Amino acid sequence: MDKELKEFNKWRRDKNKTLPNITKRVFALRDKHYMGCGFHYLLECNLGYCISMLNDFNSNYDIAKRIAAEVRFEELICRLEEIENERL
Repeated sequence: MDKELKEFNKWRRDKNKTLPNITKRVFALRDKHYMGCGFHYLLECNLGYCISMLNDFNSNYDIAKRIAAEVRFEELICRLEEIENERL
């Protein structure tokens, strides 16, 4: 296994530990009103992708897939924080 893949897998294991909290936060927003709430299903779909990606250690993640996975996870976190800050 190359160094970058080892680092990516470590990143996934670290982020995987945050999933229960992130999932709770995303589902707490169901049926709530916030800017863009009509697209809440997309937030849940992105969460589903992240759960799947962070737990799929059988797939071969080349550099493009690694970057896409990291971007999708970070986008989920950023969007979730934007919504939560808006609702405060």
